[in-house]
Order: sequence, then C-alpha cells, then structure tokens
Amino acid sequence: MYLTEEHIHSLLSFIGYGDVSKAQIIFLGNEGGLGDRSVEDNIASICFTYKENVNHCVHGDWTKGYWKQDQWKPGREVRVPRSPFLRLCSRMILALEHPDQPIHSWFQQADHNVIQDVKRFLMEGGLFTDRPGIQTALLDWRPLPRKREADPLPYDNINQKSYIDAFNFFDRPNNNPYIEWRTKRLSLFQDLMKSYPVPLILGIGNIPAKKRMVDGIWGEQIYEEITLQPSGKKIAISKNIIGDNTRVILTPFFGYEHMGYSGVKDLAQYISDHIELR
Repeated sequence: MYLTEEHIHSLLSFIGYGDVSKAQIIFLGNEGGLGDRSVEDNIASICFTYKENVNHCVHGDWTKGYWKQDQWKPGREVRVPRSPFLRLCSRMILALEHPDQPIHSWFQQADHNVIQDVKRFLMEGGLFTDRPGIQTALLDWRPLPRKREADPLPYDNINQKSYIDAFNFFDRPNNNPYIEWRTKRLSLFQDLMKSYPVPLILGIGNIPAKKRMVDGIWGEQIYEEITLQPSGKKIAISKNIIGDNTRVILTPFFGYEHMGYSGVKDLAQYISDHIELR
C-alpha cells in the first residue's frame, strides 16, 4: 500500500485505543496490529473514521492526537482474540479490580472459571472501552500498523530499516528522514501527558527504546531495576514520580514466552502493593 501525505499526517496523530483523558493505566506498546482486517481497511479507519469524533481528540483537535474508544457491551458474544497480550492484560485488570481475592487466583492457567471470566471480559469489551472499573488505554509508540512485528511493513514508500532505526533512537546516519516523524510523535505524546495525567504507564517490550521515549517526554529519568518474585522477571521502575503523579514501569513483552503468566501475576501484585490507581 502507498501512504499519502494525508495518511502519514493522520497516522502520526493517532495514538491508540481507549479514552486517554480518563485512563488509570496506559499500556504503551511498540506498534498497532491489523486484527482480522486488511491493511487498507485499517488505514481507512485510522485516517478517516476514527478522527470524526471530536470527543476522542485532544482538546477537540485531531492534529493534537486522537484515539478510538469502543463501547462496553454486557452480554455480547463475539470471537475472542487469541492475543496473549490481551489475555494477560485482562487477567491483570481483573485481579486488580478484585482486591478481596488473591492476585494469584486470576493467573491459574487451568481454572475453568477464570478462563470463562477472562473470555467474557474480552467479549464484552473490558479493555480500552467505557466499561466501569479500572480505565485503560493502549498507546502505540510507532505509528504504522502491521499484522506482526516479524512481518515486513506493508507500505510501498516506507524504508523499513530507517523507520525502525529512528523509533529505536538509532541515529546513525543522522540524516534519517524518519527522525522528524519521531520528533513529532514525541511532541504529541509530551503534550498528551501534560493534558491528561495518568497514575501508571506500563511500557511493554523494547525497554531501551521505551526509556529513551520517556526521557524525551519528561527529561532524563533514573530507574530502579527490580526482579519480581518468585517469577524472576526483571522490570524497570521510574524512581521518582514523573510529571503530575505518574509512575512508569517498563517490562518485557506480555507474551507467554516473555513475561508469561507468572511474570504478569507478580507485576499485578507489585502494582496492587505499591501503586495507587486514583
């Protein structure tokens, strides 16, 4: 697919899913996926349909950032995505919403009741919607969606290596044209976080690039490296409150082979013990 200047302008302004203005937890991912739709359909939705709702635009202006928010639909039955990321996020949110129950009970892989609760949560739109409870949003650092990160970018006029290098802060050579994209994206995220302070940002995957991104938004940060117990998974936590009462936690990717059930369980316990989701 060929991206026009209009496409690119919109893609650089589209930040992700969920109402950022009300979010208590922002999941900060690497890039958006395509779901079950074609790249052309995704680009059409992002670049045209999603920015029609001024209530989902920063200060009513899509050029300053805009998002897509779905509605919570109790009782809805649809096919549940197979995404390990979404399933692990769901277990974590459900665990945090039920302080009367042990955190670990939500991460029992073979517990039929938990499996059904997670399935229903996803079918009804538990993540990144207007559902009551803990409000969540998903922001993507890189603006171009593709089916999987392992796949080539499906855009005819994009140099994949230069694009990825720029968003990973590899600035050799320094005439990389996508550095300008990164600068615009950083400025947008910076204004977004000033407009809508959030208690917790969870940077998922590619920790070195996420650190540089956070530094670009709030200035250089110092992190405390923590080994979660008993899983042994390593995370990085901003030592100081950032901005207006925001804490940043950087973790490996929420995949079964990365953080896995045990790592996300320990992370949920840490959040429950140490982070106030006001």
